[in-house]
Amino acid sequence: MSSYIKRRLVLLVSSGLLLVIVGGSLWFDRQIRQVFKDSLIALAIYSPPQPPEPSPNPSAEPGTSPSPPPPPPSGTCGDGACSSALGENEDNCPSDCRQTCDLTCNSGTICCNGTSCSAESTKACWPNLPPGGGNSGCNTTGTTNDCTISCSCPGDYTCRLRCSSSGCYSDCCQAGSCGDPGDPGCSSTDPGAPILNTPADGGTEFAPTIDLAWNAVTDWGTACGGNTNTYTVYADYYNPPQTILDYKTPGNESTSIPNDADHAWLFECGRTYYWRVVASNGVRIATSLTRSFTMGGCISGTVYNDAMLGGCSTATPGDNSGWTISCSGGDLVGSVPAIKPTSSTFACVDNNSTGNQQALRDAQYSITFTPPSGMNFSCAPQGTTALTNATTPNVSDLTFMYSQAEAGWFQTRGGNVFAGSTAGGETIKSQIPDTCVAPCLPYFSLPDLVTNQPGSVSRASGTDNFDNGSVSTEGWEAQTGSYQGITADYQFWRQFLGDNLVAKTISGNPDTGFWLSDIPGTLTIASDWNVSSGQKVVVLHDGDINITSNQTVAVGSSLMIVASGTITFDDAINHDVTDVQGIYIANSISTGDDSPSVAFIGKGTFVSWNSFSFGRNLGIGNNTLAAETFVYRPDLVYNLPTEVKRSHYLWQEK
Repeated sequence: MSSYIKRRLVLLVSSGLLLVIVGGSLWFDRQIRQVFKDSLIALAIYSPPQPPEPSPNPSAEPGTSPSPPPPPPSGTCGDGACSSALGENEDNCPSDCRQTCDLTCNSGTICCNGTSCSAESTKACWPNLPPGGGNSGCNTTGTTNDCTISCSCPGDYTCRLRCSSSGCYSDCCQAGSCGDPGDPGCSSTDPGAPILNTPADGGTEFAPTIDLAWNAVTDWGTACGGNTNTYTVYADYYNPPQTILDYKTPGNESTSIPNDADHAWLFECGRTYYWRVVASNGVRIATSLTRSFTMGGCISGTVYNDAMLGGCSTATPGDNSGWTISCSGGDLVGSVPAIKPTSSTFACVDNNSTGNQQALRDAQYSITFTPPSGMNFSCAPQGTTALTNATTPNVSDLTFMYSQAEAGWFQTRGGNVFAGSTAGGETIKSQIPDTCVAPCLPYFSLPDLVTNQPGSVSRASGTDNFDNGSVSTEGWEAQTGSYQGITADYQFWRQFLGDNLVAKTISGNPDTGFWLSDIPGTLTIASDWNVSSGQKVVVLHDGDINITSNQTVAVGSSLMIVASGTITFDDAINHDVTDVQGIYIANSISTGDDSPSVAFIGKGTFVSWNSFSFGRNLGIGNNTLAAETFVYRPDLVYNLPTEVKRSHYLWQEK
């Protein structure tokens, strides 16, 4: 942003003048400087499929096997005839004596044991099956609830129906040796339950993978027909988890889940998930305890519209979509815009992952805020850029604020101001904002602190523009016509002082005298000058002068600096000239153009024969403080050396 005064009228050191520009306009353009950058995250709620947990079909425990029946008489069993007179019966010779059962065993009918079915009967019925089993159902006396075969057997093993006094069940047996359905046979046992290892219960996981581990099962139990040992890993939003993540075999007691399209639902930062591992030997299962973990790597926060203009107010959430947040660091590729779920919230996202997930790797990130156009950064504990580590489940307390950004403007105090442009238009312009309220005074010319009187503001042509302010408490302003005085520029003073000037390499604090700088090009005054009481210093330089430090002049002394080029009061980093005292005369005068800047206060008289450039920008400070203030010090004129002064006589014939 640059404010400038075109072609200023030089003030020949005469009392009462504070700012003079000859042949130009004195004005400060309003221009908003934007200081920061943007970003946020959308939260997609994913409902993972919930297939039923596969069952390895464990066998029910069989009942107690009855004592074997006494053998039939030798040579009779197996002839196809049930010879009860010879002692054959259903128990000792089922091949000859087994009856066809009423499988539904309705009340009043005959069951396999030769008795009537009744509600009180507890003995099981089974079909007339040959040894080796079969695929028919069986049911318990007094019910109509058929039992069916339901198991999966490896290799040459087969699934068989088993009946006992307590009911029926299925298990596996090797083909050809399955025995009678009523024979308990092999009994499967449970494997040991897995013990979860990492992450700790309630722990935190970070992208780009979720790493789960458990202790190896050492006892897999017995699966009739042979063991098939496996782990099944489950995870979900809820407890107990039902969604299968992975299958593992013994010796592989860990899994790493990637942040890909199939598993994006597991990478919602700040969300809690539940997981468990089931061990199966092919027939029976054992389940671990369920643990939880929270997905870390969340970086989010809130943006506020600081209606208190720098008061750090969080009363009003940001209501302007123009602000932006950018996130960088970790595995992010470049500067990644944050997503904005609402007009006042943001969250960083991982642009490496499918769907730009919010979960970030555990690393340091830089979060940079840019306010909306026409607004300024207001305040925040961490400034405009926050550095944070994604080391907690949810970094959600980042705060940025913005407020209306006013352009830089300038004021004067005491003394007179003259702009000598004859081109018309706005020859004096300082746009005082409507935010300038007490203790800020909305006047271009403030009252002198001693006389309590403002200065007069005059111009050769055109108009003035003070926006939401006014010229002064007294309203002293006038259009006076073009400047008719002496052009007291560098050439004038070089000739006027003549032999009083002594060539000198200017450095350090100056002594009393009339010094003509012998430094070619730009003269840089890099150290603080402190002109003590009684000293009278005049410096002329043919070229530009860059002042990078403060210049102070004690009461009772004087300092006058004249340049043929531009005098710049530098506001660059590490310079920040804030207090300049003396009489300064040049072809043009600049207060710098860095942003953000610090306020400039010039005390004395400032004369530019061509232009002023007022480029300081206080950011949010512009709302209540002038970026440049010029204060008239008449003592600096009174204390000038006699050689600088000249008498003026007015002859009038009577």
